[in-house]
Amino acid sequence: MKKKKITKKTIEIFENEYEALLVTESEWDGQRAMAYHCVTGLLVGDWMNLVREYCERSGRKHFFGINNYGAVTVFFDCESAEEFQQLLRAEYREESAKIPQLEFLNPKQHPRKRRYYGKDT
Repeated sequence: MKKKKITKKTIEIFENEYEALLVTESEWDGQRAMAYHCVTGLLVGDWMNLVREYCERSGRKHFFGINNYGAVTVFFDCESAEEFQQLLRAEYREESAKIPQLEFLNPKQHPRKRRYYGKDT
């Protein structure tokens, strides 16, 4: 196996690429929920403390629960599961109000022109 020399330039490139992969607290502001994963390199309790400190600094309400996959999850801007469901319903109503609704014509109420196929007589 050939050894590769690590230079200062290689370290800088790695650090820049690594920093781009990190999720910072400024990106948490737009999140509704966030689940814990062992890839974070933190224990669950440490991750929960980190999230709790963020919420205190930013003034966001939160509660911890378990998502559909069994992972510990923090839900932002609410203090219970019921409140979170209401928040999602309100957001869904707002989003669906922005989308133009299609109106389908009822063929029984709207006469169609008769089409004749073949020769014109």
